[in-house]
Amino acid sequence: PMSPPTATPSPTDTPVPTNTVSVPPTESRAVSFVLGSFSAQLTLTINFGAGTVTGTLSGSRSEILSNACFEGSTQIDDAQAVATSSFTTGFSGAISTTGGPYNAGLSISGTTSYTLAKPFTDPRCLSQNQLPPPAPFNASGTISGVATGTGPATINVNTTLGSYSE
Repeated sequence: PMSPPTATPSPTDTPVPTNTVSVPPTESRAVSFVLGSFSAQLTLTINFGAGTVTGTLSGSRSEILSNACFEGSTQIDDAQAVATSSFTTGFSGAISTTGGPYNAGLSISGTTSYTLAKPFTDPRCLSQNQLPPPAPFNASGTISGVATGTGPATINVNTTLGSYSE
């Protein structure tokens, strides 16, 4: 005798892949901007795999300083010096390996140096053609923003020298 046919198996549901966001391994940015009275440059590297944010912030400025020479209450000569200030600082912070906000502290140390652009010429003022020695300066602040890996990271620089955002 024949046995009855077996039932045809029905297919099981095929699994549907879930949406996953793939974050790139790193994002690098180089930005130039004005920070207070400084021309500044920022390099920023976000390593999503390691969960780190690193970079450098540097800046420079030059300004003309005027000085007058008096005899009594009468100005008899003037001189000018150029003050050039510059700084470079590194920074590091953390970010989630899936992206999100980041924040790093900034500890800025720089130097201002002076060059004589226009000396005093009146003989009564020549002894004042002296320049100060290079002078250190310090500033502090933070760099912060949001990096998702799907577009450029936002950048917020807030320091005692000035602020910048994009």
